Amino acid sequence: MRVLLINPPNSLYDKTYLAPPLGLLTLAAFVRQFGYEADILDLNLEVLENISIDDENFYDVAIRQILEKYPDVIGFTSMCLESHVSLEIARQIKLKNPDIKTIFGGTHFGAIAGEVLKNFDFADFVITGEGEHAFLSILNKLDSAGPALTSNVTYRHQGKIVKGIIEPKIFPLEEIPFPAYDLVNLERYFELNQAHLFNYEAGRGCVFKCAFCYSPTHYGDNVRHKSPELIVEELKKLVDLGAKHLFFVQDNFLNSPRWASDVCRQIAAADLPLTWECYSTYPQLKEQIVELLADSGCIGIFTGIDAVSISSQKRMNKPFLKNWTTTSEKLSSCLENGILPICAFILEEPNQEVEKIESAIYTALECVRLGTEIHINTLTLYNSTELARNSNKLNYRYSSIKPELLFDTPKIVQDNVFAQALPELFPIHSTYCDVRDWEIFTAKAYVVLPLIKGLTKTLYEFVVTEKKSVWQVLEFVDDYFVEWLRKLDRSERHEQVVFEFAKHFALQNLSSQTKKFFYSELANIFLGNRKKPRFVNVLFKGDIFQAELAWFLNLQVFEGLSADKISRPFENRDVLSGNVFQIDQTSQKVAFISKSRRIKIYSVPFKLWQILSKFEMASRSQEIIKISQKEIDLLEENSWISMPKTQQTQVSVR
Repeated sequence: MRVLLINPPNSLYDKTYLAPPLGLLTLAAFVRQFGYEADILDLNLEVLENISIDDENFYDVAIRQILEKYPDVIGFTSMCLESHVSLEIARQIKLKNPDIKTIFGGTHFGAIAGEVLKNFDFADFVITGEGEHAFLSILNKLDSAGPALTSNVTYRHQGKIVKGIIEPKIFPLEEIPFPAYDLVNLERYFELNQAHLFNYEAGRGCVFKCAFCYSPTHYGDNVRHKSPELIVEELKKLVDLGAKHLFFVQDNFLNSPRWASDVCRQIAAADLPLTWECYSTYPQLKEQIVELLADSGCIGIFTGIDAVSISSQKRMNKPFLKNWTTTSEKLSSCLENGILPICAFILEEPNQEVEKIESAIYTALECVRLGTEIHINTLTLYNSTELARNSNKLNYRYSSIKPELLFDTPKIVQDNVFAQALPELFPIHSTYCDVRDWEIFTAKAYVVLPLIKGLTKTLYEFVVTEKKSVWQVLEFVDDYFVEWLRKLDRSERHEQVVFEFAKHFALQNLSSQTKKFFYSELANIFLGNRKKPRFVNVLFKGDIFQAELAWFLNLQVFEGLSADKISRPFENRDVLSGNVFQIDQTSQKVAFISKSRRIKIYSVPFKLWQILSKFEMASRSQEIIKISQKEIDLLEENSWISMPKTQQTQVSVR
């Protein structure tokens, strides 16, 4: 019996955490022990290698690749985000060959097992919880019509949806075989992610019971770990395969601080050429364990602060943030030991009190000021979690705003036709709130991240010293803004939303200190990424030259804004004559990149300002402008332009 295990696409541009699909490779190794032939198809890798298949032809390509492997059984894993892609592949496969059996597993499918079989006739089996024993029982049943299925398998029998009757075996992790890396071409992953990243499973489950998390229902109380000795042995095998960096994927590496300490000591003693990251709850990040983590090669920790206000902590069953002082000491200890914390925050819903949102924004600002990374997400009521069970009378509606904005996803992941019909089964593609309110709220959550990271000093001064609300400044976010945001190229979104925010922020009654930070950080955001030269065509003494024009930003364009200049509705985005860095001849304060690549701010003479205005516009329109020797001398004196030695010759970046 030929088994094909499929990993659906989930990312498009970001390859930071691209690695071979650990869960499927482990499952393949497990079933091969019992004589079954297994293969892997990583469609996430396929899309990342060739993003052009992220359109109407994705399913054609995927179905062709699947059928070329002649599978008898197809196993699908996925998270909530991309589960519909697995369903659509299964639907189309069944149309081509109804005899192929389809098995679904993973946290999300397990949480909606009965609903999957009730609504999708192309699904044959769904596994809830850990998959090895259950998957094997299905193969054995299909192969010989023999033993009964395990009780964590849901399937159809005589027209009814039923569960197996055998209690699933909870394997000691030492009995789980090393993943079948021979089934994938590792060089393809290394080519796209030069970190040579491998995911590694040192344990399963989490001792905490956060109300929004799948882990308590998926693993239950079966929290367990591999022995430190086995871990080191397997890490050596990964090094032999080419690993340079690892991510420990268990939900909480510090489930047992004593075990984690022992693991770290043994990894350090093995002196492996590896760095690694993990998930960890920050209350357990005591100084001694942080030092051990660092000594063993840990350089990053993803930690969920998530709930900041007291009511949010109660709702999410995550009462971790007692006070900022203690938290900052733990995060600072990580940073001092060379470990970068990535702190996650959850904004709950549109009707959440502004004060609670502001407390999350303030804490995120404090984290960035310390030097950590941050993630900001909106609350998702994942099926079968405690939060979802306590909210079972909600009316869900379809919305794709979250996968569009808050995740790096291909188009096929953003669009979910199954969620349009059954939104309650796909919480990332739906909302229990008013759709308009939810999409505006999600857009605000998206905007907050680049603001906190890019305007850190500005917003901290605004929030802490001036006692004002960032969230209330975001009241300008409306339907029009949401649609504009959706249409922006992803590579430009963060910068563009900062400048859009800046127009409205400039209308606030800002202190001189806030304004100083605002100008400086705004200039850094815009000019900091301008490394490529730009050119302007000039006519000088009868010849046309292509001169390099320095990058500069008009800062005072934000001063003197009046409400009517940015009032609704916008007919287009040509506010302020185009971009916010358009030269305004009534202002003379400018930020620019000096020859030493430093950003400087000063006021320029009015005559120079007039010339710069002309050049700024010409650089965009590609028009040819006439220039005199006097103007050349004035511009070259301060390196505003650099004239080539010959006609139409580009000059190198200064």
